[in-house]
Amino acid sequence: MKLFGAPSGFVNASLAAIPPLQGRVKASYLTCEKRLTAASIPYAAKETPPFKEEFFNFVRHLFRPYWPFDPARRICLSLFLLAAPLMAQTPNKILYGNLPESCPPPFRMFAMGDYLYWQASEDQLEYSMKQRGVSGMNAQASSMAIDYPYKNGIRLGGGLVFPDYDWQVAIDWTRFYHNLHDCQTHEFAGNPGLIALWMHPAGHGYLTWENANLSWDLKLDLLDFDLLRVGFVNRNFSLTPRIGLSRGWIKQAFHVRYEQSYDSTSGLLPAAYYDVRLNNDFRCIGPRIGFDTQLLAGWGFNLAASATGSLLYGHYNLHRIDVSSSYASVDLLERIYRFKPAAFGRIALEWSRCMMENSCRLLLSIGYEGQVWWGQNQLRSFVSRSLPPSNFRTNGALTLKGLDFHARFDF
Repeated sequence: MKLFGAPSGFVNASLAAIPPLQGRVKASYLTCEKRLTAASIPYAAKETPPFKEEFFNFVRHLFRPYWPFDPARRICLSLFLLAAPLMAQTPNKILYGNLPESCPPPFRMFAMGDYLYWQASEDQLEYSMKQRGVSGMNAQASSMAIDYPYKNGIRLGGGLVFPDYDWQVAIDWTRFYHNLHDCQTHEFAGNPGLIALWMHPAGHGYLTWENANLSWDLKLDLLDFDLLRVGFVNRNFSLTPRIGLSRGWIKQAFHVRYEQSYDSTSGLLPAAYYDVRLNNDFRCIGPRIGFDTQLLAGWGFNLAASATGSLLYGHYNLHRIDVSSSYASVDLLERIYRFKPAAFGRIALEWSRCMMENSCRLLLSIGYEGQVWWGQNQLRSFVSRSLPPSNFRTNGALTLKGLDFHARFDF
């Protein structure tokens, strides 16, 4: 047998030159030799990858005939031989992992599905403020938060496994449709006290309103294609880098209606209203890169985590229509192109079990997942009644977060 390119007989002869370390080092070496030839450890049978040749050349250099007279080489070789039993438990190349030792990797295909229970929220979506005081010509107000509910979603996917080359190819489709209905009302000094945030300043001047109603519809469809290579850092910890492509469709419909206004001159106007309808559609494509990790906890349980980032290029179709009881309507149509980043993260507790004489495997997990899509709210907000009107893009981020129930079947 050869230990990392060195004849075993030469190692025994070299150990004889170090009487104080002979017994301990030789025992460690024999333990290493036994583990490297054990059939129960599949990693030892793997071929040494080219990127470790330089390291092993350094080790061979330590076995030069005059090494016993060099204290530095003597210490390095002793430490190396003492660590050999631990190194025998580490794979010499990227392997198809993520499986318990009792479950070999004969699988060629897999199917997976997720039930999503997520909450969707978006920055700069607030639509009214409540008046709480007056200071001269200025109104004192505070914001009113939106109560975002949790909704259901799904993710379906599948892929191929190439265990001889340690690669996986996966594709999955995520669908999450969300709708929100919110209503706010407020009185100040016995009069309507809501300040409209989405109303054009020229609409009704600086009136306050009795009621404000919001309707927000979100439709997200995401198609991901990934190429993964699964490997072990050690026997209990796997690291899987991934690279791929994302194709996304995010459609948003935003409707706000203000009713029953109040003016200090005219008093209460029960028939007054201001209606704003906005559409914000984003279609994008771009690369994604990330990694998955697994920590084997025993009895089929694993702790898993993943992180992925995407840089997406696409176009926004924007449309705004304003209709009022006493103001000419606004009809604004835009199409813009932008680069927008997105980030995805997940932590989970997994359980897996092999079945049918290790010919297939079932994996179940429950986790918490979060997504951030930056700059998704591209709608314009007007802040002056002059021509051309002063305005800015809200540029708010879309956030998705919640529970994820995952199932995967390898066969």
